[in-house]
This record gives sequence, C-alpha cells and structure tokens, in this order.
Amino acid sequence: NNNKTYIAIYNKGGNLMKHLKTKDQENFIKKLKELREINNWTIKEFSELTEISAGYISDIECGRAANIGKDRFSKMISVLKKNKFSKKDEYEFYSYYLKLIIPKEVYKVMVKEYIQE
Repeated sequence: NNNKTYIAIYNKGGNLMKHLKTKDQENFIKKLKELREINNWTIKEFSELTEISAGYISDIECGRAANIGKDRFSKMISVLKKNKFSKKDEYEFYSYYLKLIIPKEVYKVMVKEYIQE
C-alpha cells in the first residue's frame, strides 16, 4: 500500500530537491489550489481566513507537508463552506483528504457503505 508513501530527496548540502507524491496527495493538492483560486484568494488571504500560516499552506500546495492534521483541515473546510464550495467540491475535498489519512481498504468500505445508504 503506497497510499502513505512520501519521499523527500535532498542534495549533499541538505537542500530539498524534490518530493515524490502519491496520486492521492496530488489530487488533494490540486483540489486545494483549485478551491482557493475559485474564491480568488492568494495563499496569504487564505491563510488569514483559515488562521493557518501562509508558509504551511504553501508547503501543502508544493507537496512539502506530508501530514495535514484534522484541525487544519477543519479550518479549511469551515472557510470554504462559507464561500464558493459546491457539493461536488466538498465531496471531492473530503474524499481526497480521507484517502491521505486512512488505509485504502477502510476508505473503500466507507465509500461502499455510504453509496448503499
């Protein structure tokens, strides 16, 4: 299961050169950027609204933040729900986040049960 695989490659000087992201991380990052841009927010503006540092939001969008805690995710959701955030966007954003934090097998069962209800 490479759902949680996250690799950082450093050069001899210790400087970060490249991050290799999983498809789930790429999807989450893409959706976050898309939602921020739909609302015409810069990283700084989104930072002020969510009370999450601009540096951390930048790290997420660049793939440097491997683990996004539920408190920070909740702050993002709270701000997004008060602005341009369709049901489809909400579903996708939650789905991409859940794929990052729970095992793939658990996610599949959750989605299957949700669809059957």
